[in-house]
Amino acid sequence: MDKKQIRLFLERFFSICGLMFFIGCIGYLVASSAQTNGVKPAKQAYSLAIEEALLKEIRELRLAIQKSNAIMSRTQIASDRLRLQQERVDSLLREQDALNQQIKETERNLAKMSERAKDLEMPVTTETGPS
Repeated sequence: MDKKQIRLFLERFFSICGLMFFIGCIGYLVASSAQTNGVKPAKQAYSLAIEEALLKEIRELRLAIQKSNAIMSRTQIASDRLRLQQERVDSLLREQDALNQQIKETERNLAKMSERAKDLEMPVTTETGPS
């Protein structure tokens, strides 16, 4: 696993832990309110307000996790595309280097062949000269 994957895993892990903590708190509040039937109405209203706030927070956390997952998947796709494009660029650069080497080799061979052609022409002109 690379650092990005580890970071993503830890972010998801702690988000889920936070979500479980809030669910546990709600469960505790529900259980404690069920046990105390003789609680004052003001305290029950306060408990209900806390429960509603916790439920709202859980919903918001769930939405944030969903958005985060969607963004991470899009980022992963973009990263993979970028990696593929970079591989293609690297391949094309290697091909360009190979072609440049072939061009240089061909130019050297052409120069050698030109010199050899000149060398071969000189004896022909001296042999066909006046005899």
